[in-house]
Amino acid sequence: YYTREEVLAFPDDGKRYELVHGELLVSPSPRSRHQWAVVQLATALMEYVRRNRIGATLVSPADLSFGRDDLLVQPDV
Repeated sequence: YYTREEVLAFPDDGKRYELVHGELLVSPSPRSRHQWAVVQLATALMEYVRRNRIGATLVSPADLSFGRDDLLVQPDV
C-alpha cells in the first residue's frame, strides 16, 4: 500500500507513476504516436472549451488526486 506522499517523493526518472486505491502503477514514457494523438485531442478540446467558455484544457504531466491519499493519476489530457 502506497500513499500519495510516497509516490510524489519518487525520483523523476521519466516513468509515469500512478496510484489507484493504494496500488502503484508504473508506465514507461509514451511513444511518439501516442503523444501525437494526445496533442490532436488536446487541441480539439481546447478549441471547444475556449469557444464555450467552460473551463481549461491541460496536458500531462499533471498529478491529480481529488483530495484522496490513495489516488494519484496523470491523465494525458
